[in-house]
Amino acid sequence: MSHSRNSRTEIERIALGSRVRVAEARELEAFLRKWSSHDPLEPGQMLCAGRVARVVGVRVHEGRDLYVLEDLPGLWHPACLRPGEVRNFA
Repeated sequence: MSHSRNSRTEIERIALGSRVRVAEARELEAFLRKWSSHDPLEPGQMLCAGRVARVVGVRVHEGRDLYVLEDLPGLWHPACLRPGEVRNFA
């Protein structure tokens, strides 16, 4: 199940060191409206729309991977991330 045609499925994992692009603002806004579970976006994360960053950590919460991005605030749900300059999935 995916949130949009560009998002990954929950089964795919993003490898540490991968470069990812944060979804565009309209996609982040849609995620905020639709996502009623835990791990909502923080207000400062909206300012990161479209930015490319390296994955530097992963936290597992209730069986879901949430990603730490270099120099960007908060934890990121995979539905809010797109392949960056180099696709490097595990």
